[in-house]
Amino acid sequence: MNTSKITTARKEHKCDYCYKPIYMGEKYLRHKGIQDGEWFSLSYCLRCNKVTDFLFYAEEWEYEDMHGFTDDILYNDYIVCPKCGSALSFNNIQKDTVDYRCRNTDCDDVGRIDISLDAIMKILELNMRKEQL
Repeated sequence: MNTSKITTARKEHKCDYCYKPIYMGEKYLRHKGIQDGEWFSLSYCLRCNKVTDFLFYAEEWEYEDMHGFTDDILYNDYIVCPKCGSALSFNNIQKDTVDYRCRNTDCDDVGRIDISLDAIMKILELNMRKEQL
């Protein structure tokens, strides 16, 4: 039996997705239950809860963790060159940023992109809107 409940933190927790603190008094999602005969308990900040809802309930997205999710966002052309709209090459991937170079030799733009959860959610929302048009 698994349960998920939005509750108020009585002590500080750490989000099991973004690893940022969930402070005492802050609302968060507590997910607990039994998997493979073992008890588990997970805490998600409400921002990450939006991502987990998207990941677990949208049929076309299936990921076990944020790393696979971020990799798919980067390497399937969801993020394109801000100057010309072409595909990008990535390097120096950090927790919340990644360096890029445009693959279009006529453009050759370089820069750094925010890949924090908030930024990824905005990218997904933009792509979903484009697909609906």
